[in-house]
Amino acid sequence: MALGDGLPECTCDECARKAALLPALQLAGVPLAAELEKDLQRHAQRVRLGSAASGGVQRSVGTRKWLSYDPDVFLPTPFDAFVLSGHCPKIQWPQHEHSRKDVSICYIVGCGRSGSTIFAEILSHYRSVLFLNEPRQLWLEHLPLDVWSTQGQGVLCPEVGPRDLLQLADAMRSSYSRAAELLLPEVETQPVTVLEKLPEHVFRVALLRRLWGGTARFIFLRRDGLAVARSVARFVQAAWYGARDEKWRQLKDQLSKFFTPSGEFLAVLEAPTEPRKLLFARGLVEWALSVRAAAEAAGSDMLEISYEELTRDPSAVLEQVEAFLFASPPERGDVDTWARQTLRREPEAGLATAELEVLELLKGSGIDTFLAEEKDGVCLVRLVATLKPCDQALPETISTCRFAQRVANVQTFARVNEQQDPQLVISQLRQENSQLRAALGASEHAEAGGKRWETDRFNGFEHGIAAKKTVYHPFPSQNNNCG
Repeated sequence: MALGDGLPECTCDECARKAALLPALQLAGVPLAAELEKDLQRHAQRVRLGSAASGGVQRSVGTRKWLSYDPDVFLPTPFDAFVLSGHCPKIQWPQHEHSRKDVSICYIVGCGRSGSTIFAEILSHYRSVLFLNEPRQLWLEHLPLDVWSTQGQGVLCPEVGPRDLLQLADAMRSSYSRAAELLLPEVETQPVTVLEKLPEHVFRVALLRRLWGGTARFIFLRRDGLAVARSVARFVQAAWYGARDEKWRQLKDQLSKFFTPSGEFLAVLEAPTEPRKLLFARGLVEWALSVRAAAEAAGSDMLEISYEELTRDPSAVLEQVEAFLFASPPERGDVDTWARQTLRREPEAGLATAELEVLELLKGSGIDTFLAEEKDGVCLVRLVATLKPCDQALPETISTCRFAQRVANVQTFARVNEQQDPQLVISQLRQENSQLRAALGASEHAEAGGKRWETDRFNGFEHGIAAKKTVYHPFPSQNNNCG
């Protein structure tokens, strides 16, 4: 919408909603339309030229002050305007930039509300990491992935032919290289790792592997299912499952393929009169489908990270990530400090009545099995064996079945990771050390006393024998006992 004074539009979410509503109000002749337009004009006076909504790429800092760029630059912005209109502007790259070649790619995948944003923000403290937060603009230009907007007719995992796959790989490689050159120009002596966070990629791991020929890496962030579902229920955003519920419809199709929910549970998933229960139930479904998809896509190029373990011991998790992502250990700087100050472990909360009712309806669906396996971030092992029913693959099929049968005999035990105070552990070790020293000293003292007692006893015995000793001579007259 072009404003009367020619000023650029404001990019805040409130103005985006007003701008989407204004044409309908003007067409209906509602008096509120004039006031709404004036309000938009007032806000437009405070807008800087060249906002991200125009499609241009900027290196603005945004809200993450430790970064020299804005990770949301390809979100698109404002997101509400995209949801209401379905319009995603084409990226306008600066003419003066040139692509760089030394770029590696890593995707953070998993269910939404699992802590992936804060995890990516922690990793963005590494100097050679370029964090891109849900860069839908990069993908929507090439693939029908829009399941969020009012015009969304996309799919969670589209089918891509070999020729289109090559074109997509060239386009995305060029986009990543351009973004690295534009947003991280100061990193010149080491390769840049593009860290893309888009939770829905958990359903596209196979496609992404084909796209990059096995060179991309994946980090699957897993969080307790109840915590995820509660976070989804608390998260107020109409387009979480799409403005027209397109994302939810596709998740529901997968639900019937991989789980066996009861009719009562399916009714809860569509009950608008109980929004909190509805969102909690949908959150459980999305979490279970995401965990199942990640388990199916597990491989040497995927690192699974527990969110609970991340909050408990960030340093240990960062060591795993460094060994997984970087060829040589990078400089940590203030990564550890920032992670410890930012991460907070939520206290365990009791189940509400609505949550208990949903969990009761889940029994026997298969999702309850996933939840039962969760033990504070430690889960039981699940093996997925894939078979191909054709004569040519018969030897591999038989081998896979034999391997699966052997694995089925392996017993695994889930355990709870207990958090311990380091000072308490040190105190316990010192006390144990003192007790061992005291026991060792007592043992040495007792041993020394026993040796002295044995020596005295032996000397006394020898002295008694010498006192009673009789000397005999061949002649009786010379015998000392003869008188």
